Amino acid sequence: MSDETDNAAATKAKPTIEIVLDMVRTVLKEPGVAADDHFLARGGDSLKGAQLVHRFNECFNIEMDLADLFDQLNIAALADRVDQAITNVPVRAGARARPDVHAAEEGPLSGQQSAIWAAEQLEPGSGAYNVPGVFLFDRVIDAGPLRERLDSLVRRHPMLRCVLREASDGTRQVVRPAETATVDIERLELDLATKTSSEGRPTLIAALTDLVGQPLSPYKSTMRAQLVLVRFADREQHALALTVHHLFCDGWSWQLLLAELSGRRQPASSRHYLDFVRDQRQLLSGERGRTLSRFWSEYLEKRPMMALPSAIGAGDVSAPQRGSALTFHLEPEVVRGLLAFARRERATTNMVLLAAWMVLLWKISGVRDQCVAIAVNGRKPQDEDVVGCFVNTIAVRTPLRPHESFSACLTDVRQAQLAALAHADLPTDQLVRLANPGSTTMLAPTNFSFQAGVEPFTSFGGVPAYENEFLVDIDPAEPTFPLSVSVMEYAAEMIALVKYSTELFRPETVTGWFHEFLTLLEHIARDGGHSNLIELFGDEAAPTGAVALPDFTF
Repeated sequence: MSDETDNAAATKAKPTIEIVLDMVRTVLKEPGVAADDHFLARGGDSLKGAQLVHRFNECFNIEMDLADLFDQLNIAALADRVDQAITNVPVRAGARARPDVHAAEEGPLSGQQSAIWAAEQLEPGSGAYNVPGVFLFDRVIDAGPLRERLDSLVRRHPMLRCVLREASDGTRQVVRPAETATVDIERLELDLATKTSSEGRPTLIAALTDLVGQPLSPYKSTMRAQLVLVRFADREQHALALTVHHLFCDGWSWQLLLAELSGRRQPASSRHYLDFVRDQRQLLSGERGRTLSRFWSEYLEKRPMMALPSAIGAGDVSAPQRGSALTFHLEPEVVRGLLAFARRERATTNMVLLAAWMVLLWKISGVRDQCVAIAVNGRKPQDEDVVGCFVNTIAVRTPLRPHESFSACLTDVRQAQLAALAHADLPTDQLVRLANPGSTTMLAPTNFSFQAGVEPFTSFGGVPAYENEFLVDIDPAEPTFPLSVSVMEYAAEMIALVKYSTELFRPETVTGWFHEFLTLLEHIARDGGHSNLIELFGDEAAPTGAVALPDFTF
């Protein structure tokens, strides 16, 4: 009897609850999860939920959706729900086996990449789609071991060796051979000798932000490495800036790269990003693709375009060139209150923050039918260890009811987000065309994203044990939306990065809005969602001077 037959027989004899528990423990990376635990209470969120539901559907040949998972009281009830949905005997406890495909080293762009490529054509030479990682060492380091670690990284991950080329059938991506791949480290110096390291930190952050925002051509290289010698009055130390183009990397990919840089090397994946591109094209050309198109056409039909008040005169800002960013830290007591509120409401922290952001947008714009762009991971289980641009931009649309409680608002946002996530396979380029046929109007005027469970990066594996800090608040200042918010759970903190167009908004305006957002979160954490939306602010009046926002990217 073959190993595959043995595995199938073992799975048939294994109770559903045991299989479900194994999958939940794997997705949550929590071996102690028990049958009476709730998925959300043990660290689950919509991203992990989507991964888990996909595993259930693949393993048991069923059709569950994300709402089924969130509606169950605990893992045992979830296993009962799986039992009810089973239509065929499971093949094995995991995703169905697929043939071992040796991907070509050249291929077309994915839908996600096509949207980014099209946006860059509107503004050539932009650094808006740079995805950086910046590390500040506590001293001057030896670049030799560092170079070896980076060379190993690019040889293991094909998309770090990828460039674009133009062909008769359109733009294509080409993966360079691993054998000859090396990383050139550019050496730079920053003289801050008139300041101590603590006094000079704001200047250093500003300089590094400018550095990672420099254009990176995807036709020439994927990644740029820059080692900056920083001279302070009291010390000298190195900062390493690694910048990868978003066409080839996303936030999840960076977590994979950080784990590997720290020495937690994982087995090489048998999958290639070009496998994902092929699978995506096959899906979109079939009935599932038609179902996705119908859903989004109906979901976004007749949505109003929101206007935000701008104190800056209108100009030609259809292709933004200037932006800025602000960083805010949420108080620990507020974070604890929001987490507890989310658990009581059977929602994720992401959903609570998104609902609050929509309420603030209603307050400053007067528009009740809110539509916000969000980023979704886009990965299936077989692609979890693959570096590439899987992240997809979709929209969540919710009509707000000001006279009802914030808890009721959260329920509406939860349902709208779950529906959108269940149809998140339609790539951004097609979604924008469906939302705005014959127009270049943006998908939504603001973007919201949430990243949970980011662990501090403390050391490079194979490099002498220098203490270092991963600078999470460094990001290219050029905006891809007029106004966007990215919230990250980093260690025990919750940090928000707000990016905005300086061609539309003044810093004091955006700062004021975000302080209102923080006050709103404090109220929700304290009040438990009982107040209605009017009571959260004291009045329902829309601001004056609202202006329609121009098209940015997607």
